[in-house]
Amino acid sequence: MLRLYGIKNCDSVKKAVKQLNEQQTPYEFVDLKQVTLDTALLKDWLSQQPKQLVNKRSTTYRSVKADWLAAEERNDRDAHIVILQNNPTLIKRPVIQKDDGTIIVGFDAETYQQL
Repeated sequence: MLRLYGIKNCDSVKKAVKQLNEQQTPYEFVDLKQVTLDTALLKDWLSQQPKQLVNKRSTTYRSVKADWLAAEERNDRDAHIVILQNNPTLIKRPVIQKDDGTIIVGFDAETYQQL
């Protein structure tokens, strides 16, 4: 079963939920504001989609940008994980995790039709 990671009041997440429900695609919703994401999970996500996972247009990114870039310069993936765990709204939403562990970041109607 798919896992949809997001925040309930996010417009992109609402679109994803609507489309999955209309397609009758089973999924489990995980609210990023209610859980702390596991270190291993975030490490896997960052290895799959390091550029797409972080929403660099968010206000959250602006507040942690210096720390994020410093960690990037040091190639410090662990620091990135801690920043994401402490600031879940930094993650571009929604994130769909398929049964095989691969992820889709962001909402794209055509991609979701293939799920």
